[in-house]
Amino acid sequence: MPKHCITKRQLECLALAELKQRGCYEVVAVEIEYTLRGGKSNWQICTIDFGDARIISHPGHAIEATHETLWQQYDLMMDS
Repeated sequence: MPKHCITKRQLECLALAELKQRGCYEVVAVEIEYTLRGGKSNWQICTIDFGDARIISHPGHAIEATHETLWQQYDLMMDS
């Protein structure tokens, strides 16, 4: 199945929504970064504003699962 190319902002919105679905309700923002590392995707979730981080008990797992879910469907547009 081919991946869809989307803008950085679109991917950040999708990642934020996915994290909230995984129980990270206090996450305020997500930053997506283009990467040349090769591998599965051309992007990574690089920084997140957790808001009140004391409330979030599983951010690492949620971030990893979110990336795993979204990389299968989306590539980052290089000029976004």
